[in-house]
Amino acid sequence: MSCDLSWGDLTRAAYITTRVLKRQGYTSCVFGGVAASLQAEDITRIPSVRMVWLCYLPSSAQKCVFPKDLDIAVMTDDDAERVKEAIEDADERFYTQSSRFTSKTHRKLFFRLPGYSFDERRVLKVDILVPPTVGIPWVYPSSIDVINNIPVMPIFPLLVLKIRGWWFHRRSRRPDFRVKEPGDVEDIRCLLTQAGYEGINLYNERDTWDCYFIEVAENTVRRLLEYYPNLVEGFETLDFDV
Repeated sequence: MSCDLSWGDLTRAAYITTRVLKRQGYTSCVFGGVAASLQAEDITRIPSVRMVWLCYLPSSAQKCVFPKDLDIAVMTDDDAERVKEAIEDADERFYTQSSRFTSKTHRKLFFRLPGYSFDERRVLKVDILVPPTVGIPWVYPSSIDVINNIPVMPIFPLLVLKIRGWWFHRRSRRPDFRVKEPGDVEDIRCLLTQAGYEGINLYNERDTWDCYFIEVAENTVRRLLEYYPNLVEGFETLDFDV
């Protein structure tokens, strides 16, 4: 079940999903590939003096990998399956189905894209995750970025989670996970560039995130740089001790 996705399909799904969640009383934000692309395209928060900064990364690395699905982090103590049920019950454009892996008990959530009535492949998988799944920190509403009316995870935790995802894919025995590594690295380069443009640094981030998440960030970055030492300069710009 797949179709050719457009950027409009992804942003439409992100906007509608987060709006449905808000109506159900949930605070949420987009993360993963869609969030990386939204952050990379947003220049409204970049100080004008930084617009002329010559980046240390090649221009080919400035564009994030085109996402194939949508990841939403929901700030709640509810189980992710309960959140999926709430979305499905609230809007008929969403539906769930069992995982193809018999060992998995969770259900997958899908969003029907425009044109679904003519082509049932016009669907998008929407992954719903809650803290602390895959290391997602609790993101308060005041910290969430809003880009094109879509709530988006801030760059710093987004970058940390991207690096954690890279490590998970790299060490996986599943070929479908291992093949994602190059895309993860391109997204990391993309986010690192944007973080540098915006003047983000580790010292200031300590005031927002708990000590454990900061420690995870530092350890995860060191691991990444063992394999990609050409990124050292970028993380030094963010005040990482590398």
